[in-house]
Amino acid sequence: MEHNEKARRSYLGTVLGCYCPRCREGKLFEKPLTLKLSGFMKMNKNCPVCGQPTEIEVGFFTAPVM
Repeated sequence: MEHNEKARRSYLGTVLGCYCPRCREGKLFEKPLTLKLSGFMKMNKNCPVCGQPTEIEVGFFTAPVM
């Protein structure tokens, strides 16, 4: 690996760490998880690193129709 390339997080590390699925660097949530639960689930509008929108897609909570 060249010195100018960054080591990328694994997919599992990205999910568990709540990082952006596109760049795997930016955090999805504004505040880190702490024992104080007020406002910890507030998401950033866009990834602070790559600008990817972080909105939940239409149909995200819809069960598949069989």
